[in-house]
Amino acid sequence: MDENKIVEKIIEEGTKETVGKAVNGVGQFLSKICLPAAEELGLYLKDKMHIYRVVNLYKITQKVQKQLENKQHYEINPRSLINFIDKASLCDDENIQNMWAGLLSGSLLHPSSGDTDIIYYDLLNSLSIYQARIIKLIYKDDKICTFERPLKICANDNELNLKEKIKIPIKQILENSPTPLDYIFHNTTHEELINNEELYSISIGYIVPNFAGLQKMNLIKSYKIDLINKLVEFDPTLFGLDFYMNCTGYKMYPLETYLLTRKYWLENIK
Repeated sequence: MDENKIVEKIIEEGTKETVGKAVNGVGQFLSKICLPAAEELGLYLKDKMHIYRVVNLYKITQKVQKQLENKQHYEINPRSLINFIDKASLCDDENIQNMWAGLLSGSLLHPSSGDTDIIYYDLLNSLSIYQARIIKLIYKDDKICTFERPLKICANDNELNLKEKIKIPIKQILENSPTPLDYIFHNTTHEELINNEELYSISIGYIVPNFAGLQKMNLIKSYKIDLINKLVEFDPTLFGLDFYMNCTGYKMYPLETYLLTRKYWLENIK
């Protein structure tokens, strides 16, 4: 039975037996990556996981297993895994589920001796769905590869200097809203709003708190709304880049190595 049918069965039936099978499936995978806590994890899942959380965690672990490919041995710190379960199982947005999967698969493919992954778990857990989508728009942009070498990595310099600024059209940002924006104007549909440039000065104002939050978390240094050219200019940070990289399952340090790798892919593979 494929993933979607299993999930549908869980949702439709909602029985203890069906939920138990999902819990067992998730538990078997989690016990592989944290053997010392296998028994405790099984009890934890059965005692704490509501059907909603089971379904979310099942989807995420399926994504992780695909990213792990044929790797046979993997291990994670028990504290990190429990922290991951607590936070990731509450997420039902596919984009953020992909980010959770990236964090976990990256930890398993590039294991460390500590529990530093909790830093990224806490950060991802604090993002709104909209903020997570904005992060993807910023750091997936190919202009991120126009960085000035060498990268200046120190406590007082978190800025990622680029030769080409990252400028995202306001329309694209509005299109990425996780919910329809028809609440902004009466008798105006979501489609009408995102296609009416005369309303951008008001509609973008509803999105600004997401930008400000990202700035407060140091995931961006600054943002500038350009209503004349109908775009938003973002100044990325090294910390934001590091966070995005980890959410895609990669751990390449120094960060300059990651950027040079992306630049190579861009110039030779795309």
